[in-house]
Amino acid sequence: MWYLPTLSRELNPIENCWAELRKDASKRSRD
Repeated sequence: MWYLPTLSRELNPIENCWAELRKDASKRSRD
């Protein structure tokens, strides 16, 4: 299963992007 670390590394920017969007959304809904 050598490809899994590579795959997760590829997806990491997307995960980070979603995390940022979620943070933004929760901040906005709190305001």
